[in-house]
Amino acid sequence: MKITVNISDREWWHLSELAEKNDAKISDMVMLGLKKTGAMTQDDMIHALVKAGLPDADIAGRLDIFVYQVATRRRWMGLKPNKRPANWGQKKEAA
Repeated sequence: MKITVNISDREWWHLSELAEKNDAKISDMVMLGLKKTGAMTQDDMIHALVKAGLPDADIAGRLDIFVYQVATRRRWMGLKPNKRPANWGQKKEAA
C-alpha cells in the first residue's frame, strides 16, 4: 500500500525525534495516526504491517489487540505469516 503525505519540515523533524525515542519507523507512526483518525481500517493496518515483514505478535502489540486476532485476519486476507530472523533483538556489534 502506498500513501502520500505532505508534512512540513518542522513536523517531519518532530516525527523523526519521536520515532527515534520510541525505536519506531516514521511510516508506522503515520499509519497509526491515520488509524486513530479513522482513515484506515484495522485490516488495512494488519495488511500493511504483514507486507512490511512484521510477525503477528509485533503487529498485535502495535495495534493493541490479541495475537489470535491478527492471525485470524491475516489468514482471512490470504497472507502468509512472517517469521522472526534468528538474530531478532540482538544488538549489532562493531567489527
